[in-house]
Amino acid sequence: MNDIVDEVLKVEDEAKELIQEALKNAALKKSALENEVSQKIKDAREQAQKLIHDSADAAREKADLEYKQAIQRAEKENTDFMNRNKSRIETIVNQVTDLVITPEYKKE
Repeated sequence: MNDIVDEVLKVEDEAKELIQEALKNAALKKSALENEVSQKIKDAREQAQKLIHDSADAAREKADLEYKQAIQRAEKENTDFMNRNKSRIETIVNQVTDLVITPEYKKE
């Protein structure tokens, strides 16, 4: 009878040890998974930040290019206007110059 009780106590101790070992392993696995999840969240945040930064850079470059193209178009339009109206502009400039440099008493 004592042998049976001793055997039951022994099995009970072994079960406690197995449960403790299982709890310890579960805690280690949980900790490892939490670290892995934390690292993945950190990596995802870094990737999102890089994507935002890259997108902002691309938008800035596109805006800069569009600005330069707009300046070039405006300069071309200005040059074209000046070329198309060169004789009219020269006539007006000459008339204004005559008005400015001609004394009042010599004007008709």
